[in-house]
Amino acid sequence: MKISIINKKTLITLSISAMLVLTSCTSEESAITTESVFDRERAPWSQVCEMQNDWCNEVVQDAVRKLADAGAVEPPIEGTQIREIFEFREDGDGYVIDFKDKTKEKELTDEFTAEMDDVIISSAMPIVFYKRYEGDVAEDDAQLPWFYPLYCENSEVYHFAGREDVFADSMEECRYLIIEGALNALVEEDFYWGGMDRVTRTTVVLIFDAQARELVHVEYLGTDAPPESNAESTFGKYFQNEADAYIMGLLD
Repeated sequence: MKISIINKKTLITLSISAMLVLTSCTSEESAITTESVFDRERAPWSQVCEMQNDWCNEVVQDAVRKLADAGAVEPPIEGTQIREIFEFREDGDGYVIDFKDKTKEKELTDEFTAEMDDVIISSAMPIVFYKRYEGDVAEDDAQLPWFYPLYCENSEVYHFAGREDVFADSMEECRYLIIEGALNALVEEDFYWGGMDRVTRTTVVLIFDAQARELVHVEYLGTDAPPESNAESTFGKYFQNEADAYIMGLLD
């Protein structure tokens, strides 16, 4: 049997090295906020929401930067929300995203078909839809994928029963991130009495490949501007039922 003798100086050096390695590992692990190590069932609702919404916004920002790097759109301003991330141009009776590359525009706006799986749906605010949506997960819903948008079942269009396997159970496995919302297409400053802006909005469904972080489709559902006077809102109409119906068609 061979016995190794370590002097005090060497022992101290090894001990310090081990402490540094342990500290480094602990620091890295404490910074992890991915769902693979995140206890979503017990964490505060606001914390879960923030993490998911931040992820959604990062996917969109990365995808738009790729388009900008390729010369297809204007670069996004750092920190811009999804509703204002694109520049628009007038097109017929409405407004569409101002793509600089017409070939890319045609590719993204042509009819879209794909086998939809591991889907996450979000509004453009962004607010990611998932089964918990405030409060606790009901026992009856425990087997549903995490991103099954349970609360949307009360909408005029959404009825996801029987489509449970379409939705992702974690952000890491998400294949398609679908965002629907009314994006700001034209802002007319100080249009109304009192200095309020008039905001024309275009309703869109944006489909992203969440793994590649790339925009793969844009679907326009209509543009609306508030009336010049007696407006109930300073924002154009959001064609939500039309957007919902389009998404339901994708998931069939």
